Amino acid sequence: MKEELLYRYLSGETTEAENAEILAWLDSDPEAHLHELNRIRYICQAADEALLAVARPKRRRAPLLRLVRYASGVAASLLLLGGVWYFASRTTADSISDRMAVVEVPDGQYIRLTLEDGTAVWLNAGTRLEYPVVFNRSKRQVKISGEAIFDVTHEADRPFVVKTFVSEIEVLGTRFSVHTDEERNLFSTTLMQGRVKVVNLNDPSQTMLMEPNDMVSLVDGRFCKSRVQNFAETSWTEGLIHLESMPFDELMERFERAFAVHIVLECDPLPVVDIISGEIRVSDGIDNALSVLQQIVDFTYEHDYTHNTIYIR
Repeated sequence: MKEELLYRYLSGETTEAENAEILAWLDSDPEAHLHELNRIRYICQAADEALLAVARPKRRRAPLLRLVRYASGVAASLLLLGGVWYFASRTTADSISDRMAVVEVPDGQYIRLTLEDGTAVWLNAGTRLEYPVVFNRSKRQVKISGEAIFDVTHEADRPFVVKTFVSEIEVLGTRFSVHTDEERNLFSTTLMQGRVKVVNLNDPSQTMLMEPNDMVSLVDGRFCKSRVQNFAETSWTEGLIHLESMPFDELMERFERAFAVHIVLECDPLPVVDIISGEIRVSDGIDNALSVLQQIVDFTYEHDYTHNTIYIR
């Protein structure tokens, strides 16, 4: 641990992420690291006293033995104070872990963020993530609604849990994607690296262990496992929309989120999307996306630029 960071911590100048880093460092070897922190605290106190001494009259220097005993007494007192500070800090960290932060990604955007444990999360447009400001010491849990990719930092003694409206996904360190939509009763998760356990909250007895290239989807209230050959559903992190056979209204919802536009469906029945595989670049705009789609799906559309609305007929 850098001494500069410990100096700033003792001065109350560190960020919440830096506080969490220091507490994790203390947890790794409490006795040795607490002694190091007290050493820094003693140096800070000595420096403060030296500055004050400049304005004081000089006094006769005390015998060396007396100074040694004085220093030992100060060190013992600081060790005791440090112990109280350490356990108070742990209590504070636990209370901070109860504070939740929320990120909601607007349509037309996607973001990447790093949680305090180092886990990286990519959030697609229209996604909501709830997570604690600081994870507690026993479990790291977040809640997701929408579409996200997690690259979880490995911690063997502190599992990472992603909760959705219908599932709990528990990992120790891995990379996987989640797509969830409670209104449409949709859920799927695809494992890219590592190993995870997925629990059906509607039927806790249904638990599945996933290996790389496994995908678990919700079908009629039950989880079904299948194998995937590629990870096309992550293409949005590269500014692409992956096209495949799916309900037309579901594809239009993806377009709404990606292009931040309102789409009104005025066709009955809905066109059939029969595509094996394809991709559309978001940066080329909604009109280009619809023009490309028209080459394989039968529909017409009108774009009302004033109200940012598209009518599909």
